[in-house]
Amino acid sequence: MTESMTELVKPRKSRRRQLAQRLALVLASGLLTLLALEVAYRVKLFATLGHTPLGASRSFMAHQHVPVEFDREFGFRYRPNQTFVGVRIVDRKPVLFYRRTFDEFGNPRCRPACKDPELTLAVFGDSFTAQADDETLWTEVVEAELSRQISKRIRVVNYGRDAYGILQMFDLAASRATQDQPDLVVFAFISDDLNRDRSWTIRSDRNAEQRVFSTDSPDQSEHSTGNSRIPNGVYDAGITEQWARAIVRTQTMDDELLLSLNERYQRLLDSNPLPIDYWSLGRSFLFHRLRNRDPFFGIPGVSANPRFQADDFDGDARFMAAVKTLRSLDCPITLIHLPQFEELEAGRYLLTAQQQSLLESLKVHVGVDPINLLDRRPTKDLGSLFLLPHDRHPSAAGHRYYGESISVILGERELLATKSKREM
Repeated sequence: MTESMTELVKPRKSRRRQLAQRLALVLASGLLTLLALEVAYRVKLFATLGHTPLGASRSFMAHQHVPVEFDREFGFRYRPNQTFVGVRIVDRKPVLFYRRTFDEFGNPRCRPACKDPELTLAVFGDSFTAQADDETLWTEVVEAELSRQISKRIRVVNYGRDAYGILQMFDLAASRATQDQPDLVVFAFISDDLNRDRSWTIRSDRNAEQRVFSTDSPDQSEHSTGNSRIPNGVYDAGITEQWARAIVRTQTMDDELLLSLNERYQRLLDSNPLPIDYWSLGRSFLFHRLRNRDPFFGIPGVSANPRFQADDFDGDARFMAAVKTLRSLDCPITLIHLPQFEELEAGRYLLTAQQQSLLESLKVHVGVDPINLLDRRPTKDLGSLFLLPHDRHPSAAGHRYYGESISVILGERELLATKSKREM
């Protein structure tokens, strides 16, 4: 190689080396930035939550008594013929009074049901369907509105269950719809329900103190540490309606019962057998917050709700069997996608990639598209439709919005006209 050619090769090698060094520097800077963001986010989580389950350290429900019983098949069941009251406590402060009533079958109910209905709707949902506000449930709004629209006596059976996801809604529906033979089966879900896994409610009293936990397995014992054990709240017979309303109104922070409730709940949190491991190198809390909106997604005992990991429902044999059972019945199935506050504000459903995939899978298996309530969203005062800022569930106004919108859509689609056709 001549001297002139050697001189040409040297600059080229030098430029390549410089380019490689720059790329390595950019890559290292990017990785260091991501690492710094991850560390900062973990510090923020620890400052906010400590080692307790997601959200639990700031908010809990204090109930008058335990309103549920363990059910191996369906996770839990509400005790029939009961009314109970309670308060939501956030940062040790009582912020919200609530009152819930259940009928003789253990289903949410505020007003007497029609005794001799001509048509029956069975509605399966989560807490957005089960939890009333100011003696108002959207299922009962539908009942009244549809009865008026089509001039028939209608009963809407509310099978809403707290913390249910799509999987357990279909588990319960396959049993109840086969038994009840309704004229229409309705699944009312929020976006979060799509990848919510099955859970069980287990009672585990200690020293005469009522204790209830949500778990991701029906086979949980008092000292089990293999699965989630997230406390459902605190229970005390002293929580009367008079006390609950007064404590929310007066905010008497030195009230003896309130102090006791806060102390007992803190003990439950401190006894959590699976504290958050902020030193974990096997996951990114920030990635899961951005992708799944839950930094603890998939961690037993820490995630806000157990999560279904797949991107479709095909591999869940029980779900597939439930769909087959429901589609064999002589009644139509309707899906209703209930929008939450942020979705009403955005004018669109806010789904993760996994939730969107599961929604498509649900539509394929059921054979219908969900009813979209966003087309009928109010143009102002959206916050009044929910119990914000302390609770994300619908207010009485929100229940009326859901109920009135659903009634109009069901009436327009003439879904209940199918009964008369079947009877011809």
